[in-house]
Amino acid sequence: MEKKTSYLIIGMAAGAAVGAGTAMLLTPMSGKEAREKARQKAQGAYSSARQQVSSATQMIGRKGGSMRAVDLNKAGKEELMQIEGIGPDMAESIIAYRSQHGGFGSLDELENAVGASVVSTFNLKGKFHI
Repeated sequence: MEKKTSYLIIGMAAGAAVGAGTAMLLTPMSGKEAREKARQKAQGAYSSARQQVSSATQMIGRKGGSMRAVDLNKAGKEELMQIEGIGPDMAESIIAYRSQHGGFGSLDELENAVGASVVSTFNLKGKFHI
């Protein structure tokens, strides 16, 4: 009986996150070995993609890269300015509104402090908690 040889062809069109290029590997092996190698490569690619998504997600929202929501009623000017879209003037407006109204009762009040268009443009409600 003739032994069949399988060829594992691994091709990767590397995207922007990995870098441009294509890698191809042609290796003779048994069908079982080919399936196991393919499973290992797919698992490695999946893990790598998850790490890249996780890293990118951490960079969204905060100038310093942290996704931690900021307490709108406790944050000082410097902490407020770490939020993407908030500069010194807006931070002062938030603090002034908070002082004048005894704090924020809900995230909806943020629109009264800085304007609805600013809140929606920078998705500010998602970056704070009360």
